[in-house]
Amino acid sequence: MREIELKFKVDSLDNIIDFLKKEGCIISDVLDQKDTVYVSNINDTESREGSVWLRVRQENDKIELNYKKQGNKKMTSKEIEF
Repeated sequence: MREIELKFKVDSLDNIIDFLKKEGCIISDVLDQKDTVYVSNINDTESREGSVWLRVRQENDKIELNYKKQGNKKMTSKEIEF
């Protein structure tokens, strides 16, 4: 599976939500997530080929572990989620 993630800075989230609703999108409830990220060197968090990140995400009573290894192109990585 290929996942494409886009991030944007917005001035008004309410305007975006109103627009999406008018376009027929269904907006879910707000999620409360707590992420803890582990890296091999806290002083070097640059994403480079071969770098590995582990993330533990807690969302309500669900806990998820994510392993990410940076590929040879920026923003291209292998991910495994448990």
